[in-house]
Amino acid sequence: EVMQKYSLAENKVGISSSVSVDGAKAGSVRFLVPLLVSDGENSSEIIEEDTTVEVEYSGKTFIVSFDKDVSAEAGGAIFANRNGKYRLLTLEKSGDSLDVELSFFAG
Repeated sequence: EVMQKYSLAENKVGISSSVSVDGAKAGSVRFLVPLLVSDGENSSEIIEEDTTVEVEYSGKTFIVSFDKDVSAEAGGAIFANRNGKYRLLTLEKSGDSLDVELSFFAG
């Protein structure tokens, strides 16, 4: 069972996920976030830090924030849809819960 709670604030969304398997706490939790690489004409810049990954694109910034005990890997494989090309950010944490914050800034 996957339970998610969302908190909304100006320019950001907080997501708290918890997972159980057959009523028992999960051993780890994984969360995937698509990161825009290109819209076909313009490319983004992806900046990976210890507890954040930032995507700078067309004068706007998208930030994924997470705790220090979360393992983060922005995969090298590129996936596409009609809106653009993406890399998947995989966040993983031991235990049964994971918190992520997604922030959006213009300018």
